[in-house]
Amino acid sequence: FSSVDFTDEDAQGGYASGTVRWVLDGNADLAYTAEYVVYIAADQVGTDAVQFGDPVPVGTNEVTVVDAGPGSGVYINANYHVMIYARNSYGSEAGYIGTPAVTSFLFNDVGSSTSTSATATETSTTTVSSTETSVTTSTSLTMSSTSVTTSSTSVTLTSMTTSSTTETSLTSNTLTTHTTTSTVSSTTTATSTMTS
Repeated sequence: FSSVDFTDEDAQGGYASGTVRWVLDGNADLAYTAEYVVYIAADQVGTDAVQFGDPVPVGTNEVTVVDAGPGSGVYINANYHVMIYARNSYGSEAGYIGTPAVTSFLFNDVGSSTSTSATATETSTTTVSSTETSVTTSTSLTMSSTSVTTSSTSVTLTSMTTSSTTETSLTSNTLTTHTTTSTVSSTTTATSTMTS
């Protein structure tokens, strides 16, 4: 997918409703795709995924869950990652958004006063040497997400940064690949108590 968009419209925390929309990448091969299924998961791996709406056929690029009042949407608990799976009679697979390292779209649960932001950057370099048969490709991806959750008695700040670097070299018929991934995560909660 070249882009995914979703804004939660359910006023109750822990529930989501609204329309998930996506735009296909120009190189998408849909020969074996029968339908799309949208899930909301705890992370971009698909942990604790909950189906959002009904499956839609290829050619339909949105799924809607109607907001009929607070708590009428899909119960998502604390899941904030929208994932779109391509499915056929043999199974399903998560589609990636822009780059194979990003498989989810992080959103804000409006009812729980959660503010979430995410960024992903990717750089790629290819070097070809004329003195020796050598090709080196280096790809680096950095993703950062921050969320702030507030309730009447506490504020929780969660921040996570994941960096991944892959370097592939082909020299004299020898292929070498080296991948380095690091994740830094922190959560801070402040609680206030009121006495009368």
